[in-house]
Amino acid sequence: MESINEHAPRVAVGLLIRRRMDEQVFLTKRLRAPEPETWTPPWGYLSPGEEPKLAARGQATQAGLEVTGVRFVGVTSDVFSDGPHCVTIWFQTRYITGDARAVEGESSEVGWFAPRPLPKPRFLPFQHVIDHQHYRLPLPDESSSTHVIELRENEEGQRCVNRRGALRVLT
Repeated sequence: MESINEHAPRVAVGLLIRRRMDEQVFLTKRLRAPEPETWTPPWGYLSPGEEPKLAARGQATQAGLEVTGVRFVGVTSDVFSDGPHCVTIWFQTRYITGDARAVEGESSEVGWFAPRPLPKPRFLPFQHVIDHQHYRLPLPDESSSTHVIELRENEEGQRCVNRRGALRVLT
């Protein structure tokens, strides 16, 4: 008999790391499913009871990097064609020092890359962040001045953003 938890989304954290001197982004090439052989910032599943921000910082430490100023970016909902549904909590930070290294059993290559163009193929959660398909928190309540930004298609099939009730076409 299968349990409800077998189909529940898994929670992961991702950490966008930039070098201040040249604005390059640190990426790793994945070895494991889902989506092996894709490029991504440090990413991994959250352990039970683990604090997401600390888990994100731990991703940098595993890769041999010391970072500062870990800040929340957003959340992506990632449904993989070859695996689970994941909800990824994304953070960003700045590199301080350290020699980048591949994490044994997790990644085959690592490197610093200019923001444009980034290497392909890209890991689905990372592509969602690049495409701005992520949710920013906190979610608003009736008394809040914070607004949710919704991505959707209009009647012509164009990608649009709905912000504060105004629909704008993305170019």
